[in-house]
Amino acid sequence: MFDHASRRDVVRRLGAAAGATAVVGGFAGSATAHFPSELAIEVKPGVTPNRINPDSEGFTAVGVLATEEFDPTASAVRYRFGAPELVAGGRGPRSVYHEARDIDGDGREDLLLQFPTDDAELGGEEVAELRFDNDRTRQHGLSGTDDVTPFPIAGSRRGDASVFTGGQVEQVELVPGTFEPVAVRDRVPASWTVVDGDLDRSRAGGPVEPTFGDAKHVYLAPNDGSATYYVEAPSGPEATGEYSFGPFEVRPREGSGGWIAASNTSSRERVVGPEQP
Repeated sequence: MFDHASRRDVVRRLGAAAGATAVVGGFAGSATAHFPSELAIEVKPGVTPNRINPDSEGFTAVGVLATEEFDPTASAVRYRFGAPELVAGGRGPRSVYHEARDIDGDGREDLLLQFPTDDAELGGEEVAELRFDNDRTRQHGLSGTDDVTPFPIAGSRRGDASVFTGGQVEQVELVPGTFEPVAVRDRVPASWTVVDGDLDRSRAGGPVEPTFGDAKHVYLAPNDGSATYYVEAPSGPEATGEYSFGPFEVRPREGSGGWIAASNTSSRERVVGPEQP
């Protein structure tokens, strides 16, 4: 029996690769790492302000920018993130996912990291810190900081059931806890098929898009304060197991603003047995 793509799974499976000795594939072969006095970082790259719901069960993206002094793709991926006091005390969650990407458009590969948000203890904080441990003792670390804006937001999720047979379709209703008009996206297991609903078909990339951790995002256009979509469970003996949905995220429909995960909007669904005739 398999347990598919819960946040704990993502942390366990991907975090193992981001532990003591992981490097960004192919970049660390013969490069020499040079260490600056401070890291150049961006929390939620490309988004201003950096609003974070500190109680969400989602992830926070942090970019480490390449500089003349430091190539983040040439060093072991040993990063911790969170409130400055948490990080200074040798704690803070480690990244569960990383990839090389040009974040700031300067033609150099930067490093994009994902961290579990609720472990970062950012409630009430206006600054977040990223610490690079350049040895395993955590005694010789480099760090960078960026401004953040705590932005608690709640919501609710309603589904048909919690146990499904293969091929059965679930109706999912998402209700953001805000009166502001928002766009919504939900995190769905990659093996489930989105079949219909209040899908945002105006997106250039379409209403469904892959994301990290064996999952995908479904983008929705809420109607009368809620958004509904229909998703089909995978079938076949190998599909039996538990799957994690959410948390869903919101952002303002008008103007700028990044995605913010809503608290208490995750769920686990179980698929038992193959599709019924």
